[in-house]
Amino acid sequence: SSLILPSAIINDGAEFTITAIVKANDFESENTSYIYKQIIGGEVCLKIENGNIWFQCKASYGNCFTSGSWVYLNSPILDDDWHIYTGVYNRNEGILELYVDGTLMASTFINNGSLANCDLYDAEIGQTNNNIFIDEIAIFNYAQDLTEIQSFECNSISGNENGLIAYWNFNEGYGTEVQEINGNFNGVLSGSYSIENS
Repeated sequence: SSLILPSAIINDGAEFTITAIVKANDFESENTSYIYKQIIGGEVCLKIENGNIWFQCKASYGNCFTSGSWVYLNSPILDDDWHIYTGVYNRNEGILELYVDGTLMASTFINNGSLANCDLYDAEIGQTNNNIFIDEIAIFNYAQDLTEIQSFECNSISGNENGLIAYWNFNEGYGTEVQEINGNFNGVLSGSYSIENS
């Protein structure tokens, strides 16, 4: 199932952090399963593909019509248990980072140009026809440091954290509407879904 959001969350900020608690039952065979993706406001995605967790951004100085300019990071998924995946984008420092369970797994340099921005779709969490479970997602408007990244755990967000843009804990248990903690980015589920406790 996918959660259709009312608007993009990341609006070409020079820095952001996205963290998700995810379980991928068929991680070795999943072709492309998006955890989070958007184009309007900056082309960004966190996804599972062919046994790896990927964090990628299109650092193309705002041009969404180029085939290049993608910056990719990936790291192998070790098992089908729950894991915390964190992507950090810092245009001010020129760096992109990918963490798994609070450990830095990959990093690379990025240019100082704005992210690609196209009026194609806003933002979605998850994707239909896959076998991944998403327990929580939090997005912050700055590049978190290692201590902050390692402090994130299940149900650790109150809604008053510094720089928190959006947070979904998916604790509804039924229905098709999913509440964002501050009510700014409530979404509607599309497709069938199942529930599994983390």
